[in-house]
Amino acid sequence: MASKVVDPTTPGLPLVWSELFEEAAIPGEVGSVMQGVGLEEEQLIVVAVRFGDEWRWYRSERDCWVLDQTKWRRAFMDAGHAVPDTGFAERFGIAVADGTAVFMFLSHMEAFRVFRDELRTRLVEASRTASEWWDVASCFPTLLVDFDGRVLVSAYAESPRFEEYVPDGWHGQYGDFF
Repeated sequence: MASKVVDPTTPGLPLVWSELFEEAAIPGEVGSVMQGVGLEEEQLIVVAVRFGDEWRWYRSERDCWVLDQTKWRRAFMDAGHAVPDTGFAERFGIAVADGTAVFMFLSHMEAFRVFRDELRTRLVEASRTASEWWDVASCFPTLLVDFDGRVLVSAYAESPRFEEYVPDGWHGQYGDFF
């Protein structure tokens, strides 16, 4: 199945959504953590990732997806906060998820990769009792990371502002990619 670059300025359904509801399986998918990883639900996000011309989905702790942790740390320090130097241990020692570090980053994130069918099942189940959007919102990605096109689009309305902390040479924006 061929992918295409998601242009965040183009209206319409990105390929990642049409693939979510197709029946074909994605080769190479691994285990699931949809049941959670011991964090509060609001700390977990679903992320749509394009890498190597393949779409993948992850459900994990949101702060892992701040692609340039160095810029994020600097913003805290510039605001007068004391920030301990942890060597980015909370994110596998990876300060910036770009270039060759992408392979290591995604390798660590593999434990949080989810099946497309599981997202679909979770959405169907949640829809049965949903009375408003927020009842099913956790079934949808709030972040789109295109490592191939060097684009990040965030629909995450709270902190952190993912689009502000992208690696140099990337395009980050806040907006709707649905």
